[in-house]
Amino acid sequence: MNVVLSAVTKQDKQATKALLRDYAKMCQMVTGLSHKQDLTIQEQQVNKSYKHLVEHVLLAHSLILDDEVKRIIEHRYFKSRSYVLTSIQFRSIMSERTVDRRIEKGVCMITESLKLWGVI
Repeated sequence: MNVVLSAVTKQDKQATKALLRDYAKMCQMVTGLSHKQDLTIQEQQVNKSYKHLVEHVLLAHSLILDDEVKRIIEHRYFKSRSYVLTSIQFRSIMSERTVDRRIEKGVCMITESLKLWGVI
């Protein structure tokens, strides 16, 4: 079976970065709504949408084979750390430029998965 992947565009990466930046907020919303008894139609739609996005982002992250890239993406986006804090965290083992490359590589890998699955 041949699957042709279209190239990841700048807009695709921006959409992925937006999802990654919103990841913690989406998780909080899903958790909050799960404790509520009666959800409005709008809350049900938001809950379903956010659950879908959170599951896909987590799966795409889990598919990253490079453990270093995976750890940096987790620190930067899943733990909602700033770029500066991420650089500080990893500067003992790599340069800031290397951290940049690892973040970019991780975002590209997640983008490829999300694009393949039709999420973005």
